[in-house]
Amino acid sequence: MNILDLYSLIIFVFAIIIIVCLIFWKAEIWQGNRKTDYRSLFILGLIFIPTGIFLLLIGNVGYGLIGLGSVWAVAGYINKDKWTKNS
Repeated sequence: MNILDLYSLIIFVFAIIIIVCLIFWKAEIWQGNRKTDYRSLFILGLIFIPTGIFLLLIGNVGYGLIGLGSVWAVAGYINKDKWTKNS
């Protein structure tokens, strides 16, 4: 791979990231301020942790999922009093 191709790829990826961030930012402005669903955050954390452990066992790529899942699970559990009830 040519160094010019690498720089072009990096610029393209950053441009896509910036465009996606702007879209999400605009969507947040249109929808207004919503409350965080800590129960879903906790459940996603509990799903990410075993997925990361599985990926860690078959390869060396699960550290990020374990860390992200741990942070989400702890944040959801700390705010357990703010969990919404399903009706």
